[in-house]
Amino acid sequence: MSAPAHRDNNFNILRFAAAALVVYGHMFPLMGLPGHRMFGTVSAHGLGLRILFLLSGYLIRRSWQRDPCATRYAARRALRIWPALIVLCLLTALVMGPLVSNLPWGEYISNPGAWKYIGKNILLWPEYGLPGVFAGNAYGPAVNGSLWSLPVEAALYIVLPVLLKILRGPKAQRIGLACAAAACCAARLACIVMPWHCPPALQAVHYFFIGALFSFPEVKPRLNTQWALAALLVLAALPAGELESELFSILLLPYAVFSFALPRHAAFARAFSKNDYSYGLYLYAFPVQQLLSPWLVAHNAGPRAGALLAFAVTLPLAVGSWHLIEKHAQRLAKKLTDRKQSI
Repeated sequence: MSAPAHRDNNFNILRFAAAALVVYGHMFPLMGLPGHRMFGTVSAHGLGLRILFLLSGYLIRRSWQRDPCATRYAARRALRIWPALIVLCLLTALVMGPLVSNLPWGEYISNPGAWKYIGKNILLWPEYGLPGVFAGNAYGPAVNGSLWSLPVEAALYIVLPVLLKILRGPKAQRIGLACAAAACCAARLACIVMPWHCPPALQAVHYFFIGALFSFPEVKPRLNTQWALAALLVLAALPAGELESELFSILLLPYAVFSFALPRHAAFARAFSKNDYSYGLYLYAFPVQQLLSPWLVAHNAGPRAGALLAFAVTLPLAVGSWHLIEKHAQRLAKKLTDRKQSI
């Protein structure tokens, strides 16, 4: 979730929209309802996640290309992921948890499960349950189901630079990234055809490598927003088969996303140009939705109204996360990397 090198693009508004799609899509299963499908069998939150991984692959390769120093790169990535995540885990386990748990305060705090939740999630080893929290919810007791994607993305932050370091030159990198994307696409499609159990990571990693492929400069002149709209219309008309949905999503969605991200005239370049609320929105939405879902179900509220309410509650948390934590961590990363470059 690195910031783009320049602002003549629509990356930040697209990331924000993708995170909002995740909020919208999650509201359905969190209220015990069938998920809302956008393109064939692709759910709204699945679509949002695909877009986030596409943009991440593009931006991470660009970040490495601008400064291929492992220590500076690691500092940038660590300061992007961990400060906001650590605060989220502490607030979730030590503020929200005691307030909503069905256990007494003392019993909750002394329960090792609360501390395991903090430690494991900070170490990017997802732990979903807190003692006595959300036990009666329609979805189950998972406090923050969105955290599964963070270790996947962090692993890709390591894999991509290693791959680029091995592959010398743009041509070799294009071939290597294309092979990695093709292998991951084949694994994902094989899981559908066989059918095998598909690990969650396999539902997203191919989009990361495809996004990295779109970062090569010769791709941008071939992007066209009119063709992108046509691609989205094709996706919207897809039948409800999982194989067809995934195959056409792989073939058409990246082109559509990057056509809107990198147009000739970026109409939304100023939107969130200095502030990126997408990460905070992604981090905080799930626990907020779990808090709201019993009340929503009890009052027969629809999932769309629930998603709107959850978005309204989560957005201030995302804004606070950016201005109080993430923005300062980004500045620290810039200072550290600039200092190391000058030594």
